Amino acid sequence: MRFLDILTTFGLKQHIQEPTRQAGGTLDLVITPDDAANVAHVVDPPGVLSDHGLIVARLPVRATPMPLRP
Repeated sequence: MRFLDILTTFGLKQHIQEPTRQAGGTLDLVITPDDAANVAHVVDPPGVLSDHGLIVARLPVRATPMPLRP
């Protein structure tokens, strides 16, 4: 709970709520600004090569225009 309180203090949100390891628990995180919209993620179960599940996330990205060079 303290970790989540720290994230809230800095305006951040942790999106992964399900276990990410075979032994249970959430060690792998996706953290974004709290106002980030449309953050989609999937946690695949742990496989043969690792005891961690694969997290695939789609994050909104705002493009910043590059200044034109003269």
